[in-house]
Amino acid sequence: MNPFEAKGIFLDERTSLKGFGVDPLNLLPDLLVDGGFNTIYYHILDGPGEKQVQTNWWPLRMLDPKWQPNTREEIIQAIQAAGVQVVGWGLCYGNSPVDEGKMAARMVDKFGLAGWVIDVEQQLDVKPGAVEIVRTIVSTYRENCDKPIGYCSWPFFLNAHPVSVAETGMQLCDVGLPMAYFFQKNLKEALSSTKELVERSISEWRQFTDKPLVMAGRAYHEFGFTTTPEAILAFDQRIRELGAVGSAWWFLDHAQPSKNPTWWEALKFTSPFNERTIRPPERQPADMQH
Repeated sequence: MNPFEAKGIFLDERTSLKGFGVDPLNLLPDLLVDGGFNTIYYHILDGPGEKQVQTNWWPLRMLDPKWQPNTREEIIQAIQAAGVQVVGWGLCYGNSPVDEGKMAARMVDKFGLAGWVIDVEQQLDVKPGAVEIVRTIVSTYRENCDKPIGYCSWPFFLNAHPVSVAETGMQLCDVGLPMAYFFQKNLKEALSSTKELVERSISEWRQFTDKPLVMAGRAYHEFGFTTTPEAILAFDQRIRELGAVGSAWWFLDHAQPSKNPTWWEALKFTSPFNERTIRPPERQPADMQH
């Protein structure tokens, strides 16, 4: 099974499992199976990147030359043993493009991952030479690894982020992962905003690529952003109608049942993508019915 053509969810081990009453080794695989997830996007490492360092006089932005691993091999193995595919991901800074590509390939080999995602955000895509940096990262990964790679970046590009960087990334990567959970607030007041977000994001990505898209949807609340069970279901239905090959929900921190049980029930209700089915709109999880 292609790991991207799946119902997936993002995980950052440092935050997703902290204080939520989850024993990651024993309960995380069962939790993912319970949610019907086929793939988990596991944050493996970042770096090397810039960090804010407090000096005696002023906080400074300084280069941290260290890689930032944040995973346990036994957790990955437990997830894989439960039949859930693990795709690694890391934030790209572009400070050492060859090393970033090699390290991604090394992590795939080390942990037996099904693929990799490069997360290209503003730390990289507005840098001078960003096009060549992305080309180097992905090309180096390709030279050292035969597992598929996805390009994760902004949902929108017009007037804000350079299309040329994303276009280059998508020329080299197998699939795109638009972060379609930004810039729309108060979803509980307007379900239409969920559909508009998907439609605008896919429309903009289709201006520079015809490759498969996995839509990253909102399952978190932070900085004024939130969601609802109804919005989750509306998002899932619309991405299928518009031809997305998978979902990649952001993220397990807030979506798991100990934090937001109605969100979890909505996510459980969505179908695996290998079934190629769309839930009839009149059907809803029992606890969402009035």
